[in-house]
Amino acid sequence: MSMIHAGRDHQIVDVDDPDMCLYWSTQFDIEPEQLKAAVREVGNRADDIRDYVERHFTDPVKDNTAH
Repeated sequence: MSMIHAGRDHQIVDVDDPDMCLYWSTQFDIEPEQLKAAVREVGNRADDIRDYVERHFTDPVKDNTAH
């Protein structure tokens, strides 16, 4: 595999590959079914999925500085 090919593909999420699906689900801290839903909505580019996950599956950051 060429370096160009490898560099491009590491940002592609293949939810049909169980190992990759588990890897990316863990990376995004979501369930595999949520990952599959994200891919259906925005495609298989990791950056697009990350944006989607942040908008739809994560809790807002809590401000823990209040005393």
